[in-house]
Amino acid sequence: MGVAGIGGANDAMMQMMQILMQGMAEQTQLCENMVAVSIENSMIGQKMSTAQQIIDVYA
Repeated sequence: MGVAGIGGANDAMMQMMQILMQGMAEQTQLCENMVAVSIENSMIGQKMSTAQQIIDVYA
C-alpha cells in the first residue's frame, strides 16, 4: 500500500465523517423543531383552556 492508498483511505474516512456530522446536525435541527412544536401546542392548549373557562363562566 503506497502513499496514494493511504490518501484514498483518508478521503473516504473524511467523507464518512462529513456525512455523519451532517446527519447529526439534521437530527439536532429536527429535535429543536419538535421541541418548538411541542411548546407551541402547549401554549395553544393553555389558550383553549382559558377560553373554555371564560365560556363556562358566562354560560
